[in-house]
Amino acid sequence: MAAATTPLSSLADRGRKLFGKRYDESAANTSLALSTATGKPKRVLWVSTKYSANVSVDVTIEIDNGLGATYDTTIETISLIAARNGFWLPDGELWIDRDDIVKVTAPAGGAAVTSTIVIAYMEEDV
Repeated sequence: MAAATTPLSSLADRGRKLFGKRYDESAANTSLALSTATGKPKRVLWVSTKYSANVSVDVTIEIDNGLGATYDTTIETISLIAARNGFWLPDGELWIDRDDIVKVTAPAGGAAVTSTIVIAYMEEDV
């Protein structure tokens, strides 16, 4: 399955803020990386990951800074220990600039194990 984005126009339009989701599913025993698009400032609402079986992996959530790799940073690690589901909710409002992306990486989970990632965000309609 190729990465997909829920069309922003089909979701709630709250004045100048639009809500959307970016999601994808891996093949069996394959790492999955999913990123938001550039172009508009975004507020990250939450990130979820789900494996088809219990795994022990670290899912990373990073900011890929538009200024270059020197400014990239890991903002959270979801540690799954003999678990299938992970969820991250920022402690406060997390806005990223128009040339930055949020990248989530779910490592391979083992033979016949697949993973999914969802990134929910609010986007400025500028």
